[in-house]
Amino acid sequence: RLQFRRYLEKRYLGEIRPETARMTPDYWQDEISDEEIESIPITMESYESIDWNKALIGLLAFLLIFSAVLTYFWITGNPRQTGSIIVESNVRGASIYLDDAKRGYADYSHLLSDVPYGVHRVSLKKTGYEASPPSQQIEISGSEPVKVFIEMRKIESRNHGYLQIFADESDSKVFIDNDYVGILQDQSLLYLPRGEHTVALEKSGFLTQPGTETVTVAPGDTARVSFSQKPEFTRTSAPSSKPAGGTLEITSNLSGARILLNGNDTGKETDHVFTDITLGSYVVKVVKKGYSSIPPEHRVALSGETPSA
Repeated sequence: RLQFRRYLEKRYLGEIRPETARMTPDYWQDEISDEEIESIPITMESYESIDWNKALIGLLAFLLIFSAVLTYFWITGNPRQTGSIIVESNVRGASIYLDDAKRGYADYSHLLSDVPYGVHRVSLKKTGYEASPPSQQIEISGSEPVKVFIEMRKIESRNHGYLQIFADESDSKVFIDNDYVGILQDQSLLYLPRGEHTVALEKSGFLTQPGTETVTVAPGDTARVSFSQKPEFTRTSAPSSKPAGGTLEITSNLSGARILLNGNDTGKETDHVFTDITLGSYVVKVVKKGYSSIPPEHRVALSGETPSA
């Protein structure tokens, strides 16, 4: 103890009171406040006393910053690349599906544009037909269009029959169960599953009676349905003072564009004819990803004197 005391006296050039040695515990413990903790200075000695691998921490920080910068430039400097597909078939009016999303109709040959790079699945559907093969997988990787041919074969089954349609205007559009199947001159005889089906014809500028017809198709038999079509107005007829509705035909140089009326998506695609539409003013827009419409919109007014446009 004397040696220890002498060492301390020599070290600090002072005296230590006996009670000081007695008050000093083996492990010093004392509670300090948050303010006192905040006031403790941090020096390089404090930092170097931490047992962290400073080189590893620095490397991880550098990699994190580098990856963030690289991601930013990759997103802003590399816009989405797209290509196109030419879908060919042996029939008209088959619905085209790209990755299970409807993209218009295959009238022997149809161009699908704005298709992102990568692998896609193309298929066709048409009432009374089956696709061979059911679908094709293709890959878009360049600017050259990729050609796809899918053969449509009539279904030969005991559970199917035929439907024959008669009308005055051979270029009328045919709808079976609310699905567009083609032009009347190409679809006058349809091969349909057995059971009830709704049939409708549409042509701009003509009134079709009845508006829709329900027919029953029996296996191996042919059901027939007839429609009467007349111009909406003739010299001997005058428009009704309170017409039930008007007709609005929307056409475009590109099929599969969504049709919006007064800013609302109608769920229909070009080309389409709206029948029995409420008279009034409409702002018509067609939108399709990757395309711009010229002009951006049309304004039409349907009235008792001009119920069609």
